[in-house]
Amino acid sequence: MIMGSYTSPLVTDKLHNHRVRATACPPRMTHRRWGNGDMKTDKTSSVFFPLTAATILLVSCRVPGTFAADAPDDYATLVQELVATDGSCNVGNRIDYLDTPENPLPVAPLLPLLNHQSPQVRWGAAYTLRLMQNRKQCSAEMLAAARKEQNAFALTEMVQGLGAIMGAAATPLLSELMVNHDSAAVRYAAVEAEYWIRDTNAVPALVQATGDATDKVSVRALGVLGQIGDRRAVTRLVEVARQDDRNKRLSAVQALGMIGAVEAAPLLRSFLQSQDVTLLEQVIWSLGRAHDGPTVTSLLPLLKHDERTIAEETRLSLVEIGSDEVLAHFIGCYKKDSDDVLALGIIRSLYGHGDRAVGEPLKDLAEVQRATLAKHLSSVSEKEVKPSDIKSIRCACGALFVQVVFEGSGVDFIVIQEHDGTFRAGKVIQSWIE
Repeated sequence: MIMGSYTSPLVTDKLHNHRVRATACPPRMTHRRWGNGDMKTDKTSSVFFPLTAATILLVSCRVPGTFAADAPDDYATLVQELVATDGSCNVGNRIDYLDTPENPLPVAPLLPLLNHQSPQVRWGAAYTLRLMQNRKQCSAEMLAAARKEQNAFALTEMVQGLGAIMGAAATPLLSELMVNHDSAAVRYAAVEAEYWIRDTNAVPALVQATGDATDKVSVRALGVLGQIGDRRAVTRLVEVARQDDRNKRLSAVQALGMIGAVEAAPLLRSFLQSQDVTLLEQVIWSLGRAHDGPTVTSLLPLLKHDERTIAEETRLSLVEIGSDEVLAHFIGCYKKDSDDVLALGIIRSLYGHGDRAVGEPLKDLAEVQRATLAKHLSSVSEKEVKPSDIKSIRCACGALFVQVVFEGSGVDFIVIQEHDGTFRAGKVIQSWIE
């Protein structure tokens, strides 16, 4: 046995085949794993597995000269081999390798295999067609095959193919399958296909699927409802969030945030006393997305939470809400303590976007605050910066831009607050801030 590293086709995000099984992540939360079990990343994942004799041919095909003398595959031969190997996905991948945007292969030779007597061959045909450049040319045949397919294994692959091939036109069949099919695998595949399609017509069926007896199906349906973002799902999401099931609650809270459901804010605020850090972080994010004004008072105490991620998420959600109340609070904090880098960071963010004027965000702050900036700028300047040398301060693009004048010569600096609360400063060219 030869051991090797290989990027699995099951987790490779190809531009044309929708292979990655990850739910789109909320902003700034890419480091977390959520209640639905999905790692929130859309990057290609690499896995290690033994390269047996059955897979050496695939690797040598994709990496010419790796193991054996190169021998280009013939499409007609591979179609025959797909039948002979009982629908091997390795053969499907070799066909996919030959099928390029410059030289797309015809789908016609594979279409009869959708009706082959072997369910494994039908699976292999559906898998291969889903990868092909001309896959949309087989939409009618794939739909017809899926409608009459009795084998759950083959139907699962056809359902995934319909999501990639037909788009919203597949929603009626997918809705029927996710609610009524006996196989949990088929129901899950139908829900997953709607993640890629995101058709609002699927919302009623997805709402019904949130009550599926199989947790994997119901939790995934909650996530897909959040991705679609249709407000018709809010009532059901609130119902699920009230349940005691932790995974379902996490997914429902996340979905409410993705929709921006301000009507769910009272329920979400009731979770702010939770000792579950993961739930608390998700609730804070969702409240920020809801832009609910009354939430500000509830969030402010969490800025001093012992868990650093909670305090940071609170800061970012307050910036997301961006109300005058938030701004007034932190200007007050900064006036009391000019070294309060958390307050300065929030003031900077609030003036850096939205309708507020960015020209003079700090004009009403005490002169001692200029001393704080002068101290940080002195660390990157050739000479000491005095408070009186700072002639203008403005916010843009999420950073402070400070103009310092030495003996009649102006120097521009950019000041950025790091996640640990410290400042990083550096010189910039004038064109950056015009």
